[in-house]
Parts: sequence; C-alpha cells; structure tokens
Amino acid sequence: MDKIIENPRRRVSKTLLIFVTIVCLIAAIFFWGSRGDVSYTVAAEDLSFETVYKGNEADFIPINATIRAVDTTFIDILEGGKVEEIFTENGALLTKGQAIVRLSNTNLQLNVIEKEAQITEQISNLYNIKSNLQNNKLQSEVNVQTTESNIIKLRNRIERRKKHADRLGIAEEELKELDNELALQVTLLVTYIAHKKESDSLREIQTSKIEELFTQLNSNLEFTRSTLGSLLISAPIDGNLTGFNIQLGESIVKGTRIGQLENDGAHEIFAMVDEFYLSNVRIGQKATFTVSDRPVAAVVTKVLPQVENGKFEVVLSIDDNQNVPTSRGQNVIGKLLISEFFESVRVKNGPFILDTAGKWVFVVDRRSNTAKRREIEILSQNPEFISIRKGLSAEEEIVSSSYRKFVEYDQIRIK
Repeated sequence: MDKIIENPRRRVSKTLLIFVTIVCLIAAIFFWGSRGDVSYTVAAEDLSFETVYKGNEADFIPINATIRAVDTTFIDILEGGKVEEIFTENGALLTKGQAIVRLSNTNLQLNVIEKEAQITEQISNLYNIKSNLQNNKLQSEVNVQTTESNIIKLRNRIERRKKHADRLGIAEEELKELDNELALQVTLLVTYIAHKKESDSLREIQTSKIEELFTQLNSNLEFTRSTLGSLLISAPIDGNLTGFNIQLGESIVKGTRIGQLENDGAHEIFAMVDEFYLSNVRIGQKATFTVSDRPVAAVVTKVLPQVENGKFEVVLSIDDNQNVPTSRGQNVIGKLLISEFFESVRVKNGPFILDTAGKWVFVVDRRSNTAKRREIEILSQNPEFISIRKGLSAEEEIVSSSYRKFVEYDQIRIK
C-alpha cells in the first residue's frame, strides 16, 4: 500500500503562518493590556486642582441686565411724513401734551379734504331723508284730521237735510249722494289711519337707523380730521424722553417708533437671555443682582418667548423695600435661579469641561502622584459649579485645568 509523502515547502508555510498569528496575538494583548499605563508627565505647578464636595445650591444663569422705568410709553408715528419742526431733544423731561415734533404730509391732507367732502355729502343726504320722513308724517296727520273733519261736517249736513227734507223739498236722491259721500270719507279715514300707523312704525325704525348713521358719520368725520392732528406728535404722559434721534427734513414712515417716555418712579430689570435657556426660565423665579455694590433681590414677572438674534426678553421686578438706589439705564450683573436648592456632589467649574464635554475627568491620587481618567455623568452645570450624578465622591480631587496637552492619555504623572 502506497504512503502519502507531505511536501516540505507546504509544511514550512503552514508553520510560518502559525508563528505569525501567535506573534500578532501576543502584540495585541501587550498593547491593550498596557494601554492603562500610557501616561503623560507634567509639573504640578502647571496644573490646577479642585476638591469634590457636597453642596446645597440652586442652578443659575448669569445675566447682564439693564434697569429701566416700569412706566414706559412708546411713541410711534401714526401717520408718516416729513419732519418740519422739532420742539425738544433726547433726554428732556416732558409734561403730558407737550409738543415733540411736527410732520407734514401733503397726500394725507388731500385725502382728508376728499373724505370730509364725501362724509359731509352723506350727512346732508341723511338730513334730506329725515326731513322727508317728517313731512310725510305731517301729511299723514293732516289727511286723518281733514277726513275726520269732513265726516263730522257730512254727518251734520245729512242730519239737517233729513230733518227738514219735507219742508225744503229735498229729493231722496240727494240724501243718497250725501250718504255715499259719508261712506267714502269713512273708508278714507280707515285707510289713512292704517297707513299712518304703518308709516309711524316704519319711520321709527328708519329714524333710529338714521340717527345711528349720523353718529357714525360724525365719528368718521372727527376721526378723519384727527388724522391731521396726528402729524403733531405730543407727549402722552409726563416723563423723560429717550431714544429720540430724528433730524429736520427726515422722512418717517407710518408705524416708526421715534422714542419713548419713561416715568422716573418705580424701576424694573430688563435682560436678554440666550435662547438655550428658554425652556428653563419661568415667571416667579428669583434672581440676585449687585447694584451699587449691594445685593438686590428680584423676581421674574414677564417672559417674552419671541427669539431675536438668538435671545429672548425677561423682565424682573425689584422689591422697593430694599432701599437700594437705582438709575434708569444702569447696567447690572446677576444670577437668575432656574431650579430649587438641591443637594448633590459638586466640583467647581473649570477649563477641563471644554476638553471632555463633561464625560470624564482626571482623578488625582496623591499617594502615587498620578491622575487617572475616570468616566463621570453630569447632572447639571453653571459657570460656578458642576453637579455630578455619578462617577465622583466628595473629598476626591480632580485636575481642573485644561486637558488639551494630554487629552489622549489615560494617566498623567505629576512631578
């Protein structure tokens, strides 16, 4: 029986393949097993450190705000035109009714004249209709009264004729004619009375509608004439004029805001907040500001959700009992609390958060003078502190400075 002889070259290739595979496995095991020991050496003075602690504070938003008057009235142009006269200046203290600026508008003046003529003609027509209704009423009353008088006269005449018919020789035919005339007058009276009743009812309705039209047309006439008056803009309230920067000869379109009047009484705080926090800000939330080096408490009273240029408006009221002097236009910096006070493990915010996106930190071991990478989970953060959900414990120490130079390492050695 023949024996199969294995090819020597084939045996060498197989052995070489097994050897290469074993070497690769050993290298991979060495690489992954030693990865945790990959370290970066850095001087201690080049690092910053923070100790993890347990705190009981509220999350907040830092805000830059401005103090303004509570009673603010905006001055908007009702009818556009060319600036003909300016009677005051920005920052002036005005009294109610004091003239601010006068505009001219030729087209508006022509339109007013045309509308006045139209309305005046309509009012004149209504007067004619009302006069005709009154004449018809008088004529209706005359018809009834005349017919009643005719009936009385005919009845008296018939009575006399019948009484003296034999003596005067009045024919029967004449008496019948008088009776027929009486019957006709009675019929006319019934018709006139019915017509008068119907006319009176209809006239009441028409008169009422005419009076309504008179009122409406007179109101329209007054409004039309008042549009010319709107070319003279006056102060609607007492107050300081601000934001007023117009020039002679300038053309201003309808609806333009040319300034505002602020009553220098109670003040409020106005802030524009980043739209990122829109869902976090609510009416009733508290805030603290530093005004004239003194703390001032405030409460959110308005949240306007319309976003402009990436920000939305928040208005806060100031408690007058705090007796802190405030001035319109004063810029203040504060904290808007967006949560209740809560206890959690915390660490002061630092540059490291930008390098790790809050997913891990270097935890310091002072015994070995090293800091090792550790994954964490953040609960919340603000410019002052970061609340940790898990991954860190109170009294532990972390590297809080930037990780930019050693972000790829799992461990740093501190010398």
